[in-house]
Amino acid sequence: MLAKDRTNLKIEEIRMHKHHEIHRVKPLMPALCRIRQGKKIINWETHSLTVDNNQIILFPCGYEFYIANYPEAGLYLAEMLYYPIDLIEKFQNLYAITDQIRNTTGFCLPQNPELIYCWEQLKTSISRGFSTQIQEHLAMGVLLSLGAHHVNCLLLSDSKQSLI
Repeated sequence: MLAKDRTNLKIEEIRMHKHHEIHRVKPLMPALCRIRQGKKIINWETHSLTVDNNQIILFPCGYEFYIANYPEAGLYLAEMLYYPIDLIEKFQNLYAITDQIRNTTGFCLPQNPELIYCWEQLKTSISRGFSTQIQEHLAMGVLLSLGAHHVNCLLLSDSKQSLI
């Protein structure tokens, strides 16, 4: 159960002015990445994605990624939103998850107006220190805007795991 007086939600800003590579990144908790400016190349296992500022990246914990960030017009800017697993499980209990998925070959999807709205509201609520309940509610709005299939992807711990 999440703490009643303090949330575990966190949004971090990543800002760089030069190309940067990170090897063997293994997220400790599920996360979403929203590119604001520039592009990101992600490699894992035998897969590769190039992601721009029109997409969102789902980073399940347990996978190992190679990541390269490329600035555009001298700036790379992205935001990482980290989700406690218990909040994702709470979401799944509240909203019927009927999509069944197997191993995925991509963790990227287009941004949509609902996602952007919910993301910005959540970011504001975190920066202003709003109550845990409000932050969790807005975080679930972000998850709703992703769709059930993609929420399930966040809980994959490795490529051999299936949620069926």
